[in-house]
Amino acid sequence: PGCSTAATPRPATNCSTNSRSSARRAEADRAPAPFPGTAELLSTLRNLGIRLAMVTGKRLESAEISLQFFHLSEFFPILETGSPEGGVKPDRIKRALSRLNAVASEAIYIGDAPTDVDACRSVPIRILSAGWAAEADIKGLREKKPDFLLTRFEDLERFFREHHENEGL
Repeated sequence: PGCSTAATPRPATNCSTNSRSSARRAEADRAPAPFPGTAELLSTLRNLGIRLAMVTGKRLESAEISLQFFHLSEFFPILETGSPEGGVKPDRIKRALSRLNAVASEAIYIGDAPTDVDACRSVPIRILSAGWAAEADIKGLREKKPDFLLTRFEDLERFFREHHENEGL
């Protein structure tokens, strides 16, 4: 139901707070749920000393809502988001690297779209294409020739353990 300041003794600010809260819940409900084991994997990566940042095309508020709703905010102290103008992912990746005090040659970006490969090539940064979602465009990802392509979420921890030891991720 909508809020009406005439129909309720609460101040209008409560109405807008309740509306924002409802909108935040609706936004989170539209977000795809993380794969089972995501929080555990992120915790393992953090314990290995791998620093994490999130770069997404989502709006800031939408990204924050999703991270909070799924209890993943603690893993991403650095969050770089999209722009209504679009086409800013390479810049956001560079900003995230700068905020991490990292260089691209020691980092890897995980992306699930063929356009992520293009963005990473322009930085340049290595890309692991995430082809494990049911709607993943595996053919499109393969055509872009990412540095790495995984089709099973369960393989991520092993990938990072191997590359962290060998390449200092």
